[in-house]
Amino acid sequence: MSNEKVITRGEYKVAIDKVDFELDRSELGVLARHYFTQRLDYAYERFAHPDWAVSSSDWNRYMFAVLRGEAIENLLGPEEMAEQKKRAEDGFRRSVGEENWKAFTAQTPRPNCNCGDDEGSDICDPEGMEKLRKAGGVIVEEL
Repeated sequence: MSNEKVITRGEYKVAIDKVDFELDRSELGVLARHYFTQRLDYAYERFAHPDWAVSSSDWNRYMFAVLRGEAIENLLGPEEMAEQKKRAEDGFRRSVGEENWKAFTAQTPRPNCNCGDDEGSDICDPEGMEKLRKAGGVIVEEL
């Protein structure tokens, strides 16, 4: 008998080991915030640097976070998960700054871009944002 549960989404699978102890709700909340922050981090990097290639490790980290988040939501329930997502968003917003957060959630170019790219990034101009949308860039609502 296997000691793990496999969660699938499309071609991606994550095995979740069964443990000999139960996590309490506060521990599950910490994990929920962690995995949702991982998803935000991935989406923000795609937003801030749409011209950067997506590595397989970045994509795998994102899909792992999605699947773990779904498993945790099954345990916490949708209301508690929504609260944990809000807490994760609040922390992430503080880490990127209010101006960048507003641009990210609105998917608009950042004013006074400080992306560090000497030539500027696509995110720094409206035409670059349109290229991102046409290329199927990550949109916040999909998280």
